[in-house]
Amino acid sequence: MIFPPILGALALAGAVRLSLDRLGWDRGLGELLVGLALALFAFAAFAYLAKLVRRPRVVVEDLRVLPGRAGLAALTMGGMAAAALLA
Repeated sequence: MIFPPILGALALAGAVRLSLDRLGWDRGLGELLVGLALALFAFAAFAYLAKLVRRPRVVVEDLRVLPGRAGLAALTMGGMAAAALLA
């Protein structure tokens, strides 16, 4: 699944934005990274939702194997990270 790397990108973007703010530097690069990471997360979540609409049993199939479970866990954590970045 693609969600674990996206979760890492969300966390990295948040860390860069916070670091630039704490150092007193221009936050532009941090905001750009946050925007890119959020757009990537939104696209991936929409694609998974479209997959879910086409095949409702995909969640059960993903929960059977460890990479699928990790992806679904990263999807939910990514939602929380995205909400934190938007707040």
